[in-house]
Amino acid sequence: MTGDVFAGIGIPGVERIEGDDQLLAMIVSHPCSMRDGHELRPAPQALRVVRSAAIDLTAWKQHFDRMPLPNLQGRSGDDDTADSEDFYAALFEMRGRVPTTEINLDNRVACLSEEGVGFLHQRMGHADTRFAPRVADLVESCASPFAEAELAEEWNTQLLTRNGELDSLNRDEVLLRAAKDFDEVLSELRRAPSPNGKKQMQYRLRDDLGLPKKRPGVRREIAKIIKQRQAEDDQATV
Repeated sequence: MTGDVFAGIGIPGVERIEGDDQLLAMIVSHPCSMRDGHELRPAPQALRVVRSAAIDLTAWKQHFDRMPLPNLQGRSGDDDTADSEDFYAALFEMRGRVPTTEINLDNRVACLSEEGVGFLHQRMGHADTRFAPRVADLVESCASPFAEAELAEEWNTQLLTRNGELDSLNRDEVLLRAAKDFDEVLSELRRAPSPNGKKQMQYRLRDDLGLPKKRPGVRREIAKIIKQRQAEDDQATV
């Protein structure tokens, strides 16, 4: 997801600099542009993340060339106080495309909240254009992919962990199959009676995710499908 930080990532075209001993990189492609269907595209954009001198919150605006990442690795356990020994920054000028094959889930160090992704896009856009849109608008523009990612996580948690599939040696293959399955459920053409009951309406759950008023209905439908899948698995193992 946008804002995920991974260790051990070389970024083609980005030279080594002081503070990058862990080869940390933050994925910054927009959630909608980093995937082709259920699969990640071959090379999403990433920023180099390096150790940084601590930047006080009141001084963040003076450092518009970077995304400050205080307490990145959570060593102090205190999110309210910046730990100078655990302060990092993603540098906007140190940007390149990382082969998807080099992104290992086991090496994920941290991820951003939805608001954090909004701040990332705001600061990165400001660095490029000197214009800073409202964070709330940026978060809302990503509401649909955020919801999809949350539902995908629920799908995996409810349908894969109960059978221990995520503990298998072929975990990546299991996750890819689950992603394809979930993508097909979202993309399936469905029919429902129109409000007046005179004809059938066609819709897709993925389209409804883009509509705030229909998003809760998608969550309910996915929860229903998960329960059906679980019941089918239980019956198959009796």
